Amino acid sequence: MVRSHPGRQRSPRTFNQTAGVQVGSTKQLTADAGRWVQQYDIFANVGAGNQPVAYATVEVQNTGDLIWAYASVIDVATGDPTTIPLLLTPTQ
Repeated sequence: MVRSHPGRQRSPRTFNQTAGVQVGSTKQLTADAGRWVQQYDIFANVGAGNQPVAYATVEVQNTGDLIWAYASVIDVATGDPTTIPLLLTPTQ
């Protein structure tokens, strides 16, 4: 997660199976302005275990704040990294 506005941004993440059922606990990361935060093996970190297919959600806490978030996966057979882009969903 990278924060572009001044101040600090706390962004909770939830982790879900494909059916939308949350797995593990919610994790909140905080980034200062112009800084980035990285969490290695986030699914293990939140107790979600090994999921064959899963996704995470990122929520911006403060109105008007902007963040950039992404995920990456390492292919265990080749060691090649793959970046997983962020999918934006409309807010209410």
